[in-house]
Amino acid sequence: MKMMLTLLITLITINTHALTIAPIFSAELVQPEYWEVDQDLGSIYYGNIEVDLFNQTLGLNYEYQMPCGEGMACIQALSQRSVTLPIISQETEPCGSITYKAERNEMPSDGSREVLEITSFSHNICMHLPVLKETEVTYTIEWYSWVEGKIVSLKAKLLADQF
Repeated sequence: MKMMLTLLITLITINTHALTIAPIFSAELVQPEYWEVDQDLGSIYYGNIEVDLFNQTLGLNYEYQMPCGEGMACIQALSQRSVTLPIISQETEPCGSITYKAERNEMPSDGSREVLEITSFSHNICMHLPVLKETEVTYTIEWYSWVEGKIVSLKAKLLADQF
């Protein structure tokens, strides 16, 4: 009985310790008035980000409206997109900001590359002018365009709340 109780306490301690070492952070994207989004990527209206250190992934979920060309009749419905990429690096700056970078490069197979970079300034101890926002998000999609004969890149710079 003592052995089972000791084993149970050990398992609970290990699980609790694992949860504190590898947490999952999430935050909502903030107002779109500050967003720099490539026009071909569409207009982003709402979304959230997720840093999952347990599974070593970064996630971006957002609702967007596809761009409508001039003189075109387009459906004005919102679409949802969910991106989950494996983390390739994590850097902590001397001032305390943390940058997570995730990438999926499938250019040799399907011709696309996605990069998601999340920088959290919530633990920043240095003074910056202008004052830094809580979290910056950069999402980039690249592919080779056979029509244009070059690599095309779409980029969105977003802001999010504190984790």
